[in-house]
Amino acid sequence: MADGSGYKVLCAAIADGDADTLRAAAGSDPEAARHWKPIMDAAFAGSADMIGVLLDAGADPNAVAGTPGRHSPLVRAMQPHATIPKHAGHDAAVGVLLTRGADPDLAAGPHGMPPLLYAAMGGFEGFVEKLRAAGARFDIHGAAMLYDFDTLRAEIARVGVDFSDARGRTPLQHLAWSGMWKLPHVGSERALECLDVLLEAGADIGLYERMLEGDEAFPATALWRAVSWQEHVALVRALLAAGADPKSSVFSAGFGGNEEILETLHAHGADWNWRLNGRTPLLDLIHWRRPGAVPWLLEHGADVAATDPDGRTALHLAALRGVKVDYLESLVAHGADPAARDGAGDTALDLARRKRRTRAVAYLERL
Repeated sequence: MADGSGYKVLCAAIADGDADTLRAAAGSDPEAARHWKPIMDAAFAGSADMIGVLLDAGADPNAVAGTPGRHSPLVRAMQPHATIPKHAGHDAAVGVLLTRGADPDLAAGPHGMPPLLYAAMGGFEGFVEKLRAAGARFDIHGAAMLYDFDTLRAEIARVGVDFSDARGRTPLQHLAWSGMWKLPHVGSERALECLDVLLEAGADIGLYERMLEGDEAFPATALWRAVSWQEHVALVRALLAAGADPKSSVFSAGFGGNEEILETLHAHGADWNWRLNGRTPLLDLIHWRRPGAVPWLLEHGADVAATDPDGRTALHLAALRGVKVDYLESLVAHGADPAARDGAGDTALDLARRKRRTRAVAYLERL
């Protein structure tokens, strides 16, 4: 029965790149073609032809996903992803959507922003140009992300330099979120000039978006965005020089592993034992199996004996999570106690045996 429940068939055809199957399935089940997921998948894949098939079958170019991400097709096509580069198909997909009625100002996606701001976040000049040509508008936050000095100054005069959006994000935070500096003809200099405009107007560098991380509220500052989203070294340095607090950026810096950023934060008094949800950056890296910066942290004051809410040290977690033995060796070399017991009475060796981490077991048994 053509009741829309067959949208998964359409999604499978999109995943396979099978336009013929998609066209046939959309024709036989129009309700399925109007479901939000197929057009989101086609936009994410950057398939303009398949988007066209779905739109011909009645899909909504301004659909909003039923997931917590709340994407629109435009946002889904252009939202930056570190491991999924954009290609010519995404450019064509954005063009088709805009031509076929997508609203260039529809706020959507996990950050609740209009498409233009996602394009600026990724430093996608082509998307920015297409959206501007389609009439996309922007306020003080977009002006900061696009480094549009004239609009930025006019908006500061109109609404104030710390005017926040619905989630408490100021123009300074949007500036730090921008990836436009990555364009060769733009560079960091333009971003730093924009920073000067905001600071000279009195922007409060310490304001933040309150984000829930587990059971705690995390202060998402401008510095944190420059570190975690952009790894924008020049802007990180400038924000710290202007008095930004490095505290909330230590976790992201560890995850990113950019030593220039780590060293810059350290030079400005970063606390590498600050806790969030009961874990220090060292514990967090090992918990999430992202141990690349562990040696750096150990060399710069991370407490190797710190424990998480379950009483587990970094060595416990390394044995439990199966990180390479090199990291266990580094932890022990910096004073980790193999005999330490967690809240349940287990040593790191006990956990390694339980999880059958054979290399960790072999190493820990020799200690």
